[in-house]
Amino acid sequence: MDLNYDKIIMDVNKMELLIEKLNNQMEGITYYNNKITFVKNALPGEIIISDNIKNYNKYNVATIKEITKKSPLRIKNKCPYFNECGGCSLQHVDYKNSLNLKYENFLNLLKINKIKCENLEIIKNKNSFGYRNKIELKIKNFQIGFYKNRSHELIEIDKCLIAKKSINDCLVQIKSLNIKNGDIEIRSNYNDEILLIINTLDKIEININNLKKHLKLVGVILNDKIYYGDNFFYEMLNNLIFKVSYKSFFQINNYTNELMQKIVLNNISKNAKVLDLYCGVGTFTLNTALKAKSVYGVELSVSSIENALKNKKINKINNVEFFQGDTSKIVNKIGNDFDTIIIDPPRSGLNKKTREYLLENNFKKIICISCNPITLVRDLNEFKNKYNIEKIYLVDSFSYTFHNECICILNLKEKLC
Repeated sequence: MDLNYDKIIMDVNKMELLIEKLNNQMEGITYYNNKITFVKNALPGEIIISDNIKNYNKYNVATIKEITKKSPLRIKNKCPYFNECGGCSLQHVDYKNSLNLKYENFLNLLKINKIKCENLEIIKNKNSFGYRNKIELKIKNFQIGFYKNRSHELIEIDKCLIAKKSINDCLVQIKSLNIKNGDIEIRSNYNDEILLIINTLDKIEININNLKKHLKLVGVILNDKIYYGDNFFYEMLNNLIFKVSYKSFFQINNYTNELMQKIVLNNISKNAKVLDLYCGVGTFTLNTALKAKSVYGVELSVSSIENALKNKKINKINNVEFFQGDTSKIVNKIGNDFDTIIIDPPRSGLNKKTREYLLENNFKKIICISCNPITLVRDLNEFKNKYNIEKIYLVDSFSYTFHNECICILNLKEKLC
């Protein structure tokens, strides 16, 4: 008896799967061979057919060949690259429903981790498309684009719908630079001025005059050296001006960034003594100083602290001091004469020594800002016995992706005051 083994393998893998819920990356969750299986771009309640199920050590990854039962939430996505690109995860639902899915997902995360919060508010993005002020692109064999989800396969793009128009205008122009392989970062400020950061081993000539015909070009950095103009630009938030170097972190959504500044300021007491950890170029630090008695900002990045010191002078704010260094090493050197702490750590969350510093002192208020709900709830679990969670703001800074910014207001429990 002749057996067609290829046919048998294909038939075994061609499976009908029920999507039960979404994970934190907004991928559909189902089960195949009793193992959790993730399906990109699937929605709860859908039944999909997959003929491509990849088996990993602890999970499977399946792709959609056909949807036999569609969710009523599903719409036709606007982006032609959505089904392949790994950037967005929610363009197959409308904006309102994307917010609902994010809200429910975050609420479930709190519940699983036994974190109680009676006041959770989601903050909308003014523009759900065209909001990003920075994108990072890969170039392979003259093709420019993003990596496909869970791979290093390049998806060539002509534009990115969630990026600002000025960035997409720049994307059109950089195709003329004739770069074979490399990385490109495009940054755009409030005035649509462009910083272009290029890293490549190719020998290239950049026609600056041609770029300036189409762009408000303030600088080109080639392999970490200034090729043209400056290696920084200025941003404006809530009437404050910020110098931002090309290596410095800055929130990618100016609209929600301004809202976040206002939320933090509204939760600062007049004449408060504030410590701002992971302060970056000083956005929260300087904004907070408009109301607080004094503010200290701590940041590891040298370029960010240089920007922060410049921003202090530009805005003529004198009740602020900045310190450069590793937060875990510097907190014990600056004492504990603060009543309010602002923390905005990297995606990895708080390090052990910083958590210990915060828990050893009875600071009246801690304002936690995070772009990673997983490490956020881990850190909140450390604080929940000592602090009440007064409110959590879920800020949709990254519309149509699974990412959010979170602002958590923690107040010291009365018996500890």
